[in-house]
Formats: sequence, structure tokens, C-alpha cells
Amino acid sequence: MTTAHPHRCHPPRRALRGTVYTCWCRRRWVAYDSVTIRDGNVCALSPDWRTVGGAPEL
Repeated sequence: MTTAHPHRCHPPRRALRGTVYTCWCRRRWVAYDSVTIRDGNVCALSPDWRTVGGAPEL
């Protein structure tokens, strides 16, 4: 079986710092703080998702 497009994980848009998300493909993500500042004002708070460990075992 061939796949035209590789799987891309989509963690939630909003999460508290330290939240762990596990995708159906078993890849784990951890949320870090991310702040967007425009014109000196905080305009967006969203998590900066980073993977934990390496690629999942198949």
C-alpha cells in the first residue's frame, strides 16, 4: 500500500503549558508557551508544540 501524502499530526490549537498530546500514530507532543506580540501588545497565546522522543516504533 502506498500513501500519496505522509501523515501529519495536528495537535490542538489551545492547550496549557505542559499538556501532552498523543496522536493516533503514537507520536507524542508537549505544549510549550508561545506568545505573539504586535505593536508592544500581546495579541495571541498559543502553544508551541514539540515532539517528545523520536519517531514512533512500527
